[in-house]
Amino acid sequence: MQLRTVLSKRLAFLFASILILCLLNHCLNTASGEMKTADLPKDSIGDKWKFSVDYKPPFGMLGTMTWETTNDSYLLSQAGSNYECYETTITGSGTVYGENTSSARALSGTWTWTGKEYDVKSDLSWARVTTTVNSNYIYVGNPHTYIYQEELAYNPPLEVNKGFPLSAGKGWSAASTETTITVTTSDGQTTHDTNATTKSTDFLVVRTQMTTVSAGEFETFVVRRTYSDGTYSEFYYSPKTRSDVKGIAYDSTGKVTFSMELLEYSLVPEGFPIVYLVAGTVVAAVVILGGLGYILLRRRKKPELVPKQPT
Repeated sequence: MQLRTVLSKRLAFLFASILILCLLNHCLNTASGEMKTADLPKDSIGDKWKFSVDYKPPFGMLGTMTWETTNDSYLLSQAGSNYECYETTITGSGTVYGENTSSARALSGTWTWTGKEYDVKSDLSWARVTTTVNSNYIYVGNPHTYIYQEELAYNPPLEVNKGFPLSAGKGWSAASTETTITVTTSDGQTTHDTNATTKSTDFLVVRTQMTTVSAGEFETFVVRRTYSDGTYSEFYYSPKTRSDVKGIAYDSTGKVTFSMELLEYSLVPEGFPIVYLVAGTVVAAVVILGGLGYILLRRRKKPELVPKQPT
């Protein structure tokens, strides 16, 4: 085989390998650069985000919480309407703490959290959230048990994400009737409560910035939410993670009441069927291994080039 033919085949092999790997990398990663806008994300079954959370005292809860997309076509019937929703399963656990750390007034214990979140698939409006928090704690030297169950239903679904595509300076508002059903059990005594209120929130993308959290550094849109009771929060949305990577909530005086930070995440590539990803990976492996085998075979068959000795 002529040298030109060998080189052509090797270059073709290398080009094909690089092309396939670049295509896979493009599907798995978002290109960096200054962000102008961010489109509405699409969830996939198996997407998962784990956060550190800190609910501030007087009944403080410190720990981790995980959100995982478990259904991408859940049919939710609510207030006479049907909505196709993403179902997100929420789990968490951690420790309880209080403001006073003296031995006589110390608050300590543990908590666990389970729940479901249902967001309308077409626009990610909030439709329903269910929560159960179990806590065992010691306060003033006495043990206590506390179980909090809550269901939030929005009619119509609260359009918290209608500002997509996001851009710096963009603002919008969302309003809905929020019906809250709570069941609280404290040391065996149970109380029930149902309340319906008008929920209204104003949103503003105050800036874009690089944000560093435990999960890494991300380009983010900082969205401020201002609520009708005067409280507000700021959440740092990353298109790469398809989620907020950081959040801080404040009371009406500016005191921090809650904070969260992304620890780790795993995503199914958006808009890229998993079967194609697997197939592409297999093809890339076959091409690479085949090319290496060809090169090794050629080396084995290549005769030794021993210089002719003078006679």
